[in-house]
Amino acid sequence: FERDGADLRTELPVTLLEAIAGAEVPVQTPTGTLKLRVRPNTQNGQEIHVAGKGLPKPGRDGGRGDLIVRVRVVLPHLDEKTRDEIASLLAHHPQPDPRAERRSH
Repeated sequence: FERDGADLRTELPVTLLEAIAGAEVPVQTPTGTLKLRVRPNTQNGQEIHVAGKGLPKPGRDGGRGDLIVRVRVVLPHLDEKTRDEIASLLAHHPQPDPRAERRSH
């Protein structure tokens, strides 16, 4: 965990299938394990905020900070045949231009 005030930051590795289809994935918190819902089409680097699962906030209100989970999509090592099948499947679906934002600056 990395501390950011009362918030805690952590990284959660997920499979490509979990990122595409969505899943419930266990994630460690300071008070135990919880099931985190990864929504379908979650992007690498996307952050999921879990309210109240960070550190206790100073003062008398007794509140807690948030747990901020950064998703890290882990790509599988695929053989050539499987890569070709996936490429063929994706060729029939519109693909966003991941570099479009960089060109607009």
